[in-house]
Amino acid sequence: MQILARSFLVLLLSVALASCSKIQLAYSTAPRLLQYQLDTYLDLNDEQERQLHQELIKLQNWHRTYALPHYARTLERWAVRLNSPSPFSTNEILLEMEQIRNALREFAMQAAATLAPTLMTLTPAQQQYLSKKFSQSNRDYAKTYLANSQEAFENRKARITENYERWLGSLSAEQESVLDQWLHVHPMNAQIWAEQRQARQQQLLLLISKAPELRSRTTAAAALYEYFETLIQPHPASNQPALAGLTAAMLNRMTPQQRTYLKDKLLGYARELGDLAIIERSASN
Repeated sequence: MQILARSFLVLLLSVALASCSKIQLAYSTAPRLLQYQLDTYLDLNDEQERQLHQELIKLQNWHRTYALPHYARTLERWAVRLNSPSPFSTNEILLEMEQIRNALREFAMQAAATLAPTLMTLTPAQQQYLSKKFSQSNRDYAKTYLANSQEAFENRKARITENYERWLGSLSAEQESVLDQWLHVHPMNAQIWAEQRQARQQQLLLLISKAPELRSRTTAAAALYEYFETLIQPHPASNQPALAGLTAAMLNRMTPQQRTYLKDKLLGYARELGDLAIIERSASN
């Protein structure tokens, strides 16, 4: 179920690598894609799949009506901010991070109500199936981040660089230097991340084990939302102030070309998401 929130972020918020037509296609097929992903982790039966698909359609309708316009306005606001010569601060970035978490909380509340009926029907066999999936995922994580510290460093650097270049284009030499220094000052504690990751997994497995005790949709939704909140809250190992400081430093070192590139992206995505909300509403009428 952790995959649900992250998948919607990918499909609906992180659209940087998609054209307008691909965004429309991804959004229109989101319920099927999310159902497939959950089935991959839980091995749903036919009745569970049917019920889940109907609930995901309702979630998508809510998201189209209320969330997409909000996302579009947020991107437009960020684009306007780029017109100001004032430097970005760590506190400013932290405030924006909190706004994103608030949007996630609103979505999580709706997603919890969506998934509650399925949660109530999960069986011990499906809990065991998910446990095996987690074990394989943890082995892959250990191989990538725990086995070789230098390789883990390079993987982390490549991932962070890709995230910034998605919005800024190629990094300047100065920005690359800032990133290198930051990575050495703030090394990733992969072992702590692994422990936190496994703790969240165990929390979800425990929740599923208690499914027979969840007598109503309201009770199940409340339990799910409580779990989602643990995913939304920044974890100690993430060091949010340090990440916000890095983002502020990278933005304050934007070249004129990068500033234009970023502004065009933000406005382009805002327009596409706004158009998508209109298109999807028209299609549903």
